[in-house]
Amino acid sequence: MGIYDRDYAREEDSWGMGQRGGGFRRGAGPRTWSVVTWIIILNVAIFLFQVMRFDEFRVGTASRAEIFAGHIYLLLTYQFVHADLFHLLFNMLILFFWGYQLQRTIGTKSFLGLYLGAGVFGGLVQILYSPTPVLGASAAVLGVVFGIISLMPRQVVNLLLFFVIPIRTPMWKIGAFIVVIEVAMFLAQEVFGMRFGPDGIANLAHLGGAFFGWFWIAWIIPWQRDRQENRSREKRWSVSFGTKRVVDAEVVDKKGKPKASKKPSVYVTPEADAILDKINEQGMQSLTPEERKILEDHSEEIARRLGDK
Repeated sequence: MGIYDRDYAREEDSWGMGQRGGGFRRGAGPRTWSVVTWIIILNVAIFLFQVMRFDEFRVGTASRAEIFAGHIYLLLTYQFVHADLFHLLFNMLILFFWGYQLQRTIGTKSFLGLYLGAGVFGGLVQILYSPTPVLGASAAVLGVVFGIISLMPRQVVNLLLFFVIPIRTPMWKIGAFIVVIEVAMFLAQEVFGMRFGPDGIANLAHLGGAFFGWFWIAWIIPWQRDRQENRSREKRWSVSFGTKRVVDAEVVDKKGKPKASKKPSVYVTPEADAILDKINEQGMQSLTPEERKILEDHSEEIARRLGDK
């Protein structure tokens, strides 16, 4: 089963994500906007507020001294503060072209976890290395980019390199190219003293965000899937018989040995588990008298074991 077949990959969120990517839709109000749209609007609004206030100090940026002083919230706020119009447009364009696809694939909640988590992790990596304040959505946006690349590494895409050069390449090569560029720019700044812009570029924040995007797809999403499947299994096994209830159950193997567990459990035999499957698919009325007797006996055995514990 592929990731697109999973329930979490088909999540129908409340942000109005349509089949073609969500965002602004004719005749739709703000309640129907995608979370990606809201993130873009929030970034633009904060930038306009900075411009109108002539905010040369860029309130909301994160630095090592401020974080160590306890202002942890700055690891979130810095993601919505940008140095200039080009910085804002570059990040928002990438988010616009990549974000909707990722949100539609993994769902709103998981997308927000990846986006904000990549920003926090990338910012933390950067400020632990350098005392220079960090700002911008680049770490979070690169988390989104590498999230998509991790989902479909061999997918061939057409794109404009640097928004100018048309190329056709598999996604994993895009990721490799980004990593090489970021590492090269980091070495150019730190080893050879070059500067890209007045304050330099937070390449470690970018690499940290990219790593987090990969980590979220490779580890967190499978964990979410397994937890969801376990909950479905437990719900299927929780069958009531008057005051008796099958709880905390697990199928034993062919040798009758249960899987290791950190807490005491009772176990459903393969025979009883097959009957529970039948109930789940066809209902209690589908059981034969023999199957009802097997399940009732098994339920009594479970109740007795629970009483002993």
